[in-house]
Amino acid sequence: MHKSYRLGLFIVAIALFAMIYAVNHKEHDAKPAPVKLLQTTEQVDAKESQYLPETAHTRSGNTNEQSAKSTDPQSSTIEIYKVAKLAFSCRNIPANENELADWIDSANQNNELSTTIESVTSRYENCVNVDRNTIYVDLLLEASKKGSDDAIDILWFLNNKDLIQGLGLGSLSRDELVEQLTNFTVEKYEITEKTALLGGEKSILRLIQGYRQFDPATQGQSFEKSLAYTYLLLETTSDDDNYRRADWFKASLQKRMTLDEISHATVLADELLLKYQKDY
Repeated sequence: MHKSYRLGLFIVAIALFAMIYAVNHKEHDAKPAPVKLLQTTEQVDAKESQYLPETAHTRSGNTNEQSAKSTDPQSSTIEIYKVAKLAFSCRNIPANENELADWIDSANQNNELSTTIESVTSRYENCVNVDRNTIYVDLLLEASKKGSDDAIDILWFLNNKDLIQGLGLGSLSRDELVEQLTNFTVEKYEITEKTALLGGEKSILRLIQGYRQFDPATQGQSFEKSLAYTYLLLETTSDDDNYRRADWFKASLQKRMTLDEISHATVLADELLLKYQKDY
């Protein structure tokens, strides 16, 4: 019995020793918890933001504050008009001294008036540095779209030859050429009407004369629209010469119109006055 008791104690002791050894061995071999190597995005941004360059938006903003003021749109329009006007006025003037000398010789042989020769010679001095490749029609259109009454006045002065030369339409077929010139005419009227309603009196006068001859909408004359713009000018102008011209047009038109046509023109004029907003 004593032997059995001792044997039992021995077995229990061995079991306890084994358990203690296993626990100690497990703690010794256990790997440490992994270290968190990556920081959050917020932490990275906070730490590195002081070293990052300014954003493009910020730099642009600072640059804009220090840069020169923006160009005045009105000044830009005037400059475009001046370039276009000079290029247009120089289109038929000799480009260099050799061409000028040849032109003068030819003019003398053809008994050209001395005043004409003097005029061309004088204008040549202003045209020496003008780029003869300047597309003055495009520039006139650009200035006109920006509200230049003077540019519109020259635009109406251009004939088909000027347009074909100025827009480089010489290589087009007849049908293509007619289409381009028709589109130009429609656009010219539209631009002129917009400027007229802003107080451009040269534009109003051009429409008075234009509608007497041709209305793109009907492909014929429109005395009613012509008279309507005449009434508009009479109501709004403070220029004595323009008033007299408008008064002459009124008398001339009314002689050729019926009472119904005159009445309709009056209605159109009232509609124009409602849209009128003088900006000149």
